Amino acid sequence: MQRLDKGDLISVPKEDHFGDVDKSCHGLIKLSAEEKHGLLWVHPQAGANFNLTELLGDLGDELDSWDYSSLTLGAVERYETPMNWKLAIDTFGETYQFNVLHKNTLANDLYGNVQCYDTYKNNH
Repeated sequence: MQRLDKGDLISVPKEDHFGDVDKSCHGLIKLSAEEKHGLLWVHPQAGANFNLTELLGDLGDELDSWDYSSLTLGAVERYETPMNWKLAIDTFGETYQFNVLHKNTLANDLYGNVQCYDTYKNNH
């Protein structure tokens, strides 16, 4: 019997769609990780280490002020809608049409067609 606690890939959904898959080459790998500011930070390269304080710079102080580590899960909601994820992002995540299509509602409270962000070293 195969042990499941080692991160071995044991199954591929619709494997026939991918051709011959060598499962021994596609299991989980151990990555360096650190929990800080209520978030889990993971280095994407196996065997690599990182200095999170240095990487975040002043963003660390900003994240710390949000006190994410004190948050608790209040509810889980799931909306199953048959749509393309890209269409959903483009439809619900942009704001350029607010002043025209939502001039009597959203445009009164939100600025459309604007993106604003802070930079912290390599982070924004």
